[in-house]
Amino acid sequence: MSRAYLVRLKLKAVQREQADALRREAGRAWSEMVTFHWRVYRKKGVWLSKHSLQRWAKRRYALHSQSIQALADKLHANFETARQLRRDGDSTARFPCKRKDYQVVVWKGQAIRVRGGGVVLPNGQGRPPFRVHLPAHLRTTAIRQAELVWRRGEYWLACAVDRLADAPAAGDGLAAVDMGEVQALAVTDGEEALCISGRALRSVKRWRNKRLGDLARLQSRCQRGSRRSRKLQRAKNRVKAQAQRRLRDLDHKVSRLAVNWLVARSCGTVVIGDLRDIANGKRLSKVSQQKVGQWERGRQERYIEFKFRAHGGQVEYRSERGTSSTCPRCGQRVHPQGRVFRCGCGFVAHRDVVGAAGILGLAEHGQVHGARVPTVVKYRLPAELRRGRRSPADTG
Repeated sequence: MSRAYLVRLKLKAVQREQADALRREAGRAWSEMVTFHWRVYRKKGVWLSKHSLQRWAKRRYALHSQSIQALADKLHANFETARQLRRDGDSTARFPCKRKDYQVVVWKGQAIRVRGGGVVLPNGQGRPPFRVHLPAHLRTTAIRQAELVWRRGEYWLACAVDRLADAPAAGDGLAAVDMGEVQALAVTDGEEALCISGRALRSVKRWRNKRLGDLARLQSRCQRGSRRSRKLQRAKNRVKAQAQRRLRDLDHKVSRLAVNWLVARSCGTVVIGDLRDIANGKRLSKVSQQKVGQWERGRQERYIEFKFRAHGGQVEYRSERGTSSTCPRCGQRVHPQGRVFRCGCGFVAHRDVVGAAGILGLAEHGQVHGARVPTVVKYRLPAELRRGRRSPADTG
């Protein structure tokens, strides 16, 4: 099984110029392949295959042959995805048609060489390779694919590598996860529960929103395109990038805490409450709409899914409708206030734990009434916030 790692590149001026040239050449290749595809389709009515695109683009660009093949593969996959969505009735799906000044450069595993503490990425015969430094933990494993990515004003190398070590296997137990905005998530197996705080995530988003609002007010007083306006826009981009790194880092740590707990409790299947349509067709207040719009629960779900599957576990999604408002003891509907669930029958528990127990009850016997609500609840913060145990931001 492979894993993806993002490596931030600290490039010298010559390396940066080479990286810019590679991305421009990849953008030119992409644009000309898109143009060639539509020209053939308009004149001959032929929908080009992946092999035809690769054969046409061969030896036309200052890139490695496998990098050109990877661009053709990616373009063909985009065409086929849009085509299938159109067939399924999605009229909003659009085919690739725009030219790109820059594009991601891809190297496949057969062309990648790890030497002398770095990685050598060839660019075709007669052209100098692209050499960058690698962290120590990536120098002893086979890199299956590498991508040169421009993200948030910096160059990154995305590497797909073999799993570095055998992870402990998951058991055969069942657990449920309730995603939240105040508590990032609550997970339970019916006997014990774990609540991971999401207040650090809220703090980062609040700082970002206030800072961007201040900069936007200053920018609104400037003439569009002026030197000061461009300077303020760069400041906004830096704020967004910094907040994104912090949020991504915290999401990784939240998901890692949850997966480690699941493995330690010998859980082989986890059921996550399905919230993909939480804001569809709803009219929320301005503040609530902002919270829902900036809630990164989708990324947390993806992180939990791929990390738990690395241990051999299975992830399922189930509707969580009514799980946080139905009393597990008597089955009555309650409108809880705050973070405590109180029912007229005398039942009192943490609201998010009740939600997770309700999802577990639906998975076990199809109803919330009678769900097992644990009395032992542990509360954790993301590892970055613990005193004396800080870690670098944006860790994977």
